[in-house]
Amino acid sequence: MIQYGYINELLMIENISKPIISIEDIDLTYSIYTSASTGTPKGVLIEHKSINNYLVTNPKNIHIWKLVNNAKTFLSVTTVSFDRSLKEIMGSLCNGLSLVFAGDDSVHDPTRLVDLFNEINADTFNTTPSVMLEYMNYPLFLDALLIIMAGGEKYPNTLRIKILENISNNSESEIVLFNTYEPTEITVSSNAKILDENSKITVGSPLHGYFEQVIDLDQNTLPPGIIGEVLISGKGVVRGYNNLEKENTSNFIEFNDKKLIKLEIMLNGLIIVK
Repeated sequence: MIQYGYINELLMIENISKPIISIEDIDLTYSIYTSASTGTPKGVLIEHKSINNYLVTNPKNIHIWKLVNNAKTFLSVTTVSFDRSLKEIMGSLCNGLSLVFAGDDSVHDPTRLVDLFNEINADTFNTTPSVMLEYMNYPLFLDALLIIMAGGEKYPNTLRIKILENISNNSESEIVLFNTYEPTEITVSSNAKILDENSKITVGSPLHGYFEQVIDLDQNTLPPGIIGEVLISGKGVVRGYNNLEKENTSNFIEFNDKKLIKLEIMLNGLIIVK
């Protein structure tokens, strides 16, 4: 009899056949809670088709595409209570990358984090812009990196300048900077953009399987440069909130025969609608 937690006994099992499990597109994959910016956290239900859409290797999934074609080892620093962790965990394991979890001692100590990067030869990293700015006080932090993803907050130009200045001082660096947009009501991220020294800081174009519009209060589509409400549709839109029918009715709407999630007010131009 195998006792729970005895990994060595599990490794002795000779049956290595894959379990035959029927999974449909609309099956629930996981549930995660919003960050409670409105005061009350909401359980969000994500279906199988949504996480599959996010992870597919397609040029329109520009950050996943870059991972598959350029990266080898992803160093994860995000707690699993944030859906951003799935970018690190599933983005790596479902696409053939090595994944290493940083301990709390490394996450909160940039000098230890640098040592860990060197020890495991990590080349990819994902965090919030504010945390990345803090890490930038340690120049050696960038030496091994090829891909830096940041999201969950407004991307400050000071961060881009600091990183690009470091790159210009080190001819061997070929770092790719990603800004991502990731409201919880979609699956991990709905937008991404590569930032270089000449690009305007936006959250970029919709990723694979997404369609976006910016509208006014009367649901008229707005031109670039005008502030409005963001509508997002496509495979990445979640099933809805768990046991919150009122919020489902008000936030998930039908628009031009598509199911969309109404999100925050945003400048049309900060996202590149295509």
